[in-house]
Amino acid sequence: FFMVADGMGAHVAGELASKLAVEGVSHLYHKYLELSAPEALQKAMLETNATVHQRGQANADFRNMGTTASTLILLPQGAFIAHIGDSRVYHLRNGTVVARTRDHSHVEQLLREGSIREDEMQGHPMRNYVECCIGGEAALPEMSISRRQPLADGDVLLVCSDGVWANLKDAEIAAFWKPGNGGCATSLEALA
Repeated sequence: FFMVADGMGAHVAGELASKLAVEGVSHLYHKYLELSAPEALQKAMLETNATVHQRGQANADFRNMGTTASTLILLPQGAFIAHIGDSRVYHLRNGTVVARTRDHSHVEQLLREGSIREDEMQGHPMRNYVECCIGGEAALPEMSISRRQPLADGDVLLVCSDGVWANLKDAEIAAFWKPGNGGCATSLEALA
């Protein structure tokens, strides 16, 4: 079980939202192990969202707090991913990197609609606007749960916030991967 949560709102509120998300999703996923991995992840994310939202509504200092969340579960049959917001999961294989998540962001929506090109995303004035997150609304408006992702020997999975992907292109992320060592270079580990 691996998870990155990047809090939003005032500093303390974002920190609390991400803490509640990591603790809640982890605990609830393990509570629902009798379900399939995607079902357990979905229930864990939905229940955690309700908890974070309620805490935010109960205290004016925490109102509108939220957090992105990308969760990676590794099982013998493969990897499963639950995702909301703009934290990402990357899959590195044979020197190639593929994003296994799509951002729930304003610029990603503009890209899907064809209103902007991919090369215009980085400098867009609303680049940091996340359209949905854990805690933002009483019910999650959007969440992605992946089907099983098959894995092979030597694959590397990276779960990261926009602090990594906004500063490195996919090719730069892939360059940190060292074929044959089954892992990432020390410099990438320091970034995560």
